[in-house]
Amino acid sequence: MFIKAQQIVKRAQRFTQRNLLPNHILCYHVQVLQEYAKHLISSVEILPDMELVQHETDESHIKKDKCICHRLENYKHIDL
Repeated sequence: MFIKAQQIVKRAQRFTQRNLLPNHILCYHVQVLQEYAKHLISSVEILPDMELVQHETDESHIKKDKCICHRLENYKHIDL
């Protein structure tokens, strides 16, 4: 029983390291928002109380080689 629990823990850790690091989550959000933008019918209305969030120009902190969402064109956001 203890060995089985250790195997479960190791698999969970491996899954987390491969799928749930910040760069994976960022990649997922980019994919979701790009898909959402394709379905917008009307232009986005900017309200007076909205705040502009600047995009960082330095993306060196993002491990792009680990981001696979742009390589998986057949995948939907729920598959990633």
